[in-house]
Amino acid sequence: MRLLAAWASDVGRVRSGNEDALLVDERLGVFAVADGMGGHRGGEVASSTAVEAVRAALATGAAIDGAIRAANLAIRDRAFGDPEVAGMGTTFTAVVPLEGPSVLVGHVGDSRAYLIHEGMIRRLTRDHSLVEDLVREGQLTEEQAESHPQRSIITRALGIEPDVDVDLYTVTVAAGDRILICSDGLSDMLSDQEIVAAAHGDGRSAANRLVDAANEAGGTDNITVVVLDVTEVDESAALVDLAPDNATDRLESTIVLDLPPEPDDEPTSRRRGEQLIRWVRVALVIVPIVVIATIAYLAVWRYASTQYYVSTDESGGEVVIWRGVQGGVMGFEPTIVERSGLRTGTLTESERLRVRGGYCEGSRVRARECIDQLRSARSPSTSTTAPTTTSPTTTSTTGPAASTPTTRRPSPSTTAPLVADNATAGAADA
Repeated sequence: MRLLAAWASDVGRVRSGNEDALLVDERLGVFAVADGMGGHRGGEVASSTAVEAVRAALATGAAIDGAIRAANLAIRDRAFGDPEVAGMGTTFTAVVPLEGPSVLVGHVGDSRAYLIHEGMIRRLTRDHSLVEDLVREGQLTEEQAESHPQRSIITRALGIEPDVDVDLYTVTVAAGDRILICSDGLSDMLSDQEIVAAAHGDGRSAANRLVDAANEAGGTDNITVVVLDVTEVDESAALVDLAPDNATDRLESTIVLDLPPEPDDEPTSRRRGEQLIRWVRVALVIVPIVVIATIAYLAVWRYASTQYYVSTDESGGEVVIWRGVQGGVMGFEPTIVERSGLRTGTLTESERLRVRGGYCEGSRVRARECIDQLRSARSPSTSTTAPTTTSPTTTSTTGPAASTPTTRRPSPSTTAPLVADNATAGAADA
């Protein structure tokens, strides 16, 4: 068999860089398209790494599925220890010619391979995507899938897991057939019939026309296409069950699935089991994070709800008790829980500065004690004893200072300690 190759690749009209890569090696007999993901640099590195790894593996005699698995490991090794490309991955769809009138398609991801035979097109690969799974389970129609907001979410790619399943399809072809390998930048923009309409003429013109059509349709992603024209086929090795005179029957019968089984025949329970495993993996990551965040939130809430401090109210005119942490924490704002009736205008300058800045942080009992101290400092005894400490002659002020509270306060029991204190202060000044 002989395949003539032509190709084209374009960044599209939205992206700033091209994360696609293609492989055309007629000597090794391999043709492929890779669509990288993981950010601009990560996507480019993943797709180019896959292309070179497959080329190297095939050069040593590996089969295409083994070469694609080798590319999977090469991407993971490249990403190890490099934060800039951590988590990168790529799709990979390859075509290799076989003996006789057939080719082998190796496929991972949502890039695609198509066969055009006598003006009729057939998709050869199954997308490994969330939307494709929903279509196969009957939850979405093909029309709904085309515009679904999650159609870009893929469920299988190179570089994500240590091992990867590679879909293999054996496809019988005839001279004059055309095979297209493309990234989703083409298939997302054009319908099957639009692809057929643009894919005429020689291979190079067809490749450029397909890219132009995808750009005209929006060009929301990188666009890459490889066009393979089947020019020679060993008909002696043709399969006996083909019906070459009936184009429609032939297209339906020439696709023989090698490994894995045809997706339509996969048991529903198996597909659901794979989805369940994916959700369990996600849950194992998310649930611990949610639990830790919840515990931290509750701890902060408990701490904030048991803290009190003394400061002024919103107007700054009254001394009050606040509950919470000054300035708030994690959305917990302090609130006033008790008013003292003590006006800030009656405080000394140093007391006002201390109160406005907030002090006596701790329990509510401690906050009340601080307010009681401020209130007691405003008592008449304080105002009469204050001159005592500043009098130039302590012997003459001690007597009146001690007797003055006696005449103003009716209870002798409360004035006795004040007299003793003043006497002590006078002695110390002397």
